[in-house]
Amino acid sequence: MGEERYLFDVYKCDSLPSAMDVEELHRASKEKGCEVIKEWARSIKKHLYWCALSTAQGFGDVIVAKWTSIVRHVANKHDNHPNATFPTCAHEPVEQERKWIFSGSLAHDKLKAIFSEVTEAEGHQEASCRGADKLP
Repeated sequence: MGEERYLFDVYKCDSLPSAMDVEELHRASKEKGCEVIKEWARSIKKHLYWCALSTAQGFGDVIVAKWTSIVRHVANKHDNHPNATFPTCAHEPVEQERKWIFSGSLAHDKLKAIFSEVTEAEGHQEASCRGADKLP
C-alpha cells in the first residue's frame, strides 16, 4: 500500500476536508445562531489560499497549523495559538472593525467542529500545495 499524500490545489478544493469547502461554511451559516459565519466565508477561503501559497512544498504540517489558526483569528485572537508550528498570526495588528465570532458562541463551536476534520484527517501533515515549488 503506497503512502497517501495530499495536494492543496487552491483553485479546486473538492478533495479537502469540508472545512475547506465554502459550501460547508454557507450551510453552517444557515443554522440559527451561526449566521455570522457567512460574513467570514470569503475571508476563510482566502486564508486557505494564503496558507497553501505562502508555504513551501513538503511542509504540510505548517499549512495545517496556519489553516486551523483561522478558528482563533475569527474570534479576534491572534497569538498564543495552540499549535506551536504557527503560534501567532502573520498579519499586522487588526485595526478595522469586524464582526468577530466570539469563543464559546454557537457559531464558533460550529466552526471548531468543522475545522477539527483537518487536524483529525490522517496524512494532512504531509500535505503540499500544487505549484508551491514555483514560489520564490
